This record gives sequence, C-alpha cells and structure tokens, in this order.
Amino acid sequence: MNSELLYIGSMLMFMLGLVHLLSTKPALGNFPKLTDENTRILRMQWLGLGLALILVGVMVFLITILGNLAATSSRIAVGACGSFTCSLLVLSIQNYGKFKKYRPIPITFLVSTICFGLAVFMA
Repeated sequence: MNSELLYIGSMLMFMLGLVHLLSTKPALGNFPKLTDENTRILRMQWLGLGLALILVGVMVFLITILGNLAATSSRIAVGACGSFTCSLLVLSIQNYGKFKKYRPIPITFLVSTICFGLAVFMA
C-alpha cells in the first residue's frame, strides 16, 4: 500500500511540474506589461518551481523503486518531500483560491501531501 501511495503522489508532482514547464510562455503572457528584468525574474521563478516539482516526483519515484521504504533515510526523504508539498499547498490556497481555472492546483498538492504523509507514517 505504501508504494502505491508514493507512486500516486510522485506521478502527480511530476505531471504538475511538466505542465508548469510547458505552460511557461502562455502563463507569463497573461501578466500586464512588465519590464524586461521583471519578466526574466518571473520566468526564472516559474521554471524553478516546475523543475522543483519534477525533482520531487522523480526523487520519490526512485526512492520507491530502488530504496527500502522502511529505512529511516527513505522515510526522512519522503517526509521532506511531503513537507515541501504541504508548504506549496498552503501557498497555493492563499494565491490560487480566487481563480477558478487554478483550483485543481491546491487539490493536486493536497492529494500528494496526503499520499506522502500516509506512506511515511504507515512504513
């Protein structure tokens, strides 16, 4: 059961990171006129979050496949990923709650946080 939860959570994070990377240009085009420097900073932040989400997804996936889920180091690493997704959940609720088209993002973070948390505590 633990590995299935980790597969679900890691897949969600990987897919959200991939969508984040692929939607960079359309998402940044919706902002009002920004200076070139602000546009570069915003693009860097957008791409950085996408890569971080992909990293979390890949890391948990590799821990699930290659590692011993009962090992302390695996539980710490997955717990850290769960803490990261929990912090992103709080931020996304604060920022995306008022926009209907972004409502699936907090739900994705919530499901991943629950999957990672249950897998850590059930191991």
